[in-house]
Amino acid sequence: MIGLDTSAIIDLFKGNAGIRNVLENSTEPVAATIMSYLELFFEINPENTEHTTEGRYYEEFFNLIAKKSTILNFVRLWMNWHWTLDKCV
Repeated sequence: MIGLDTSAIIDLFKGNAGIRNVLENSTEPVAATIMSYLELFFEINPENTEHTTEGRYYEEFFNLIAKKSTILNFVRLWMNWHWTLDKCV
């Protein structure tokens, strides 16, 4: 199993050829943690177009490797609360 940390997922998004090559040439399953999901989405401002583009990529990535989406749905809900409350402060 290949475990990707947050930095590796970001590098993959940015087109890092080394990581992409390893994944494309491996038969091992790919895994990532919910902590990486949280770290990535904590910084995604839903009102910033660049952020939402990046967020869609991460969303697709995690949907491909996630066994259960319930926790991902909870994190999405929590992030909406975060950005809504941030506007109030």
